[in-house]
Amino acid sequence: MIYYIRRYRLGLRKIRVWLPFVFLPLAIYLLVAAAVPDRFYVTQMLAVQKTAPIALSKTPVDIILMGEMASNPAWLFLDDFAITDLIKYVEMTLHGRKEDATSRNLRGVIENSMSLKTADEAHVLLSYYGHDADMGKMLVNYYTQRLVSRSKDGLIRSTKKLDRANTSENNGPPRIQPVRKDAPDTESTLFPSQSAVPEGDIIVQGHRIFWRSSRLLPAAMILAGSLVLMFILAGFVEWIDPSFKSERQTSRYLDLRIIGVMPNLEPLVLRMKPKGTSQSLFVND
Repeated sequence: MIYYIRRYRLGLRKIRVWLPFVFLPLAIYLLVAAAVPDRFYVTQMLAVQKTAPIALSKTPVDIILMGEMASNPAWLFLDDFAITDLIKYVEMTLHGRKEDATSRNLRGVIENSMSLKTADEAHVLLSYYGHDADMGKMLVNYYTQRLVSRSKDGLIRSTKKLDRANTSENNGPPRIQPVRKDAPDTESTLFPSQSAVPEGDIIVQGHRIFWRSSRLLPAAMILAGSLVLMFILAGFVEWIDPSFKSERQTSRYLDLRIIGVMPNLEPLVLRMKPKGTSQSLFVND
């Protein structure tokens, strides 16, 4: 075992000029990974007042304010009906990616990547941040359409509630109806007359970074592969070295001292034979 270790050590000495190249594949991987965007920020700005009514899909009458929806985006993103409809939308939009069109996968992507925030009193920002740009554009587009639809339905519901309230005031005492705590007071709140409207196109921005913890395993595998190839190269160079067959080269591997070697006299003896003589010059007693 020690013999082969010494062989590899001496072989590595022969190619020591090439040893720095063991880090070349790793450097190429890190540079390419840093140059190519691996995270994408997909956004869509919508013009809508914070006091705009947004219809809830769980009931045919309930509404909430846009500001409350932004504080609790799960009402928009994780609604059961929305997830069911989104599965069909993914199947039609992202062809050949049926593994993504499952309730569990979509919920995980939405919870980790989607957000809804108020940009100011008259705008909200719908955004996606993740590694799949196509999925991000699809989700942002779908929920933009859904928010616009919920906003239009919210205006219709709020108008009907105001009409019923005015009719009750004119015809007599209003009927007592259950009111949700998070629903706006339709008699005292002046709702905007315009529903949510997308402003501009969907914007996709790629994000680059030199290092992420997720690159540690690929980087370690690349470095290990480079080391293995370098050892193979060292062994090949040592194997094809003709000096390996000499006694002095072997003695260096075995760490043995030799004074000299006994030459092979057979070729010399054959040349010194007289012609026509078949008797060997060496006589065995």
